Amino acid sequence: PEKDPLITTWIITDQFNRQHKINFKEMSSAGETVMMLDRVEIESFGGGDPAVYTVISEQADIEPACSDTFHSGTSVVVLLREIVFPDGSSYKATYYTTDTPGSCSMGVLKSLTLPTLGKIDYVYGVWSLPTEGCDLGDTQPWAQRTPGITRRTFVDASGAEVGTWHYSQTLMGPPEVPTGLCTGESEDPS
Repeated sequence: PEKDPLITTWIITDQFNRQHKINFKEMSSAGETVMMLDRVEIESFGGGDPAVYTVISEQADIEPACSDTFHSGTSVVVLLREIVFPDGSSYKATYYTTDTPGSCSMGVLKSLTLPTLGKIDYVYGVWSLPTEGCDLGDTQPWAQRTPGITRRTFVDASGAEVGTWHYSQTLMGPPEVPTGLCTGESEDPS
């Protein structure tokens, strides 16, 4: 059978009969072809030029982090790098490209530069997931821990730190183990 052609543009008509376009582009991610957001065109009132928002994504080689035994080898994934507004201002994202020991941070958001040129920096640590009652052994470490933000720092346009937040994990008593948590089966018996 022939593969259905991938839709590359959505046209959305609003209550004022303006037509806005959402444009996608094909990219490869983890061996699959995926449609990634490319441009958003918002039609202006009175028929003027549309406001164009551009989305910049790029492919990156990411190795499994945090002793992930579920995935093996390097995966090529798509990371959002920048969203450019019609006035030229933008949000810019950076990612951890190497795994920092004890952080499980490979491929997660490292910083977000704001249109004001301020920035939010993120630091990660390992967060434990409750697996009491599960016999996971060493075969599923990904089910027992995940990256979690441990510090978030706001930096102004001059580079001065203006605020830092620290986060920690606390479980309030032993969690219930829902049916299927350990086996991957659905919790819904129907």
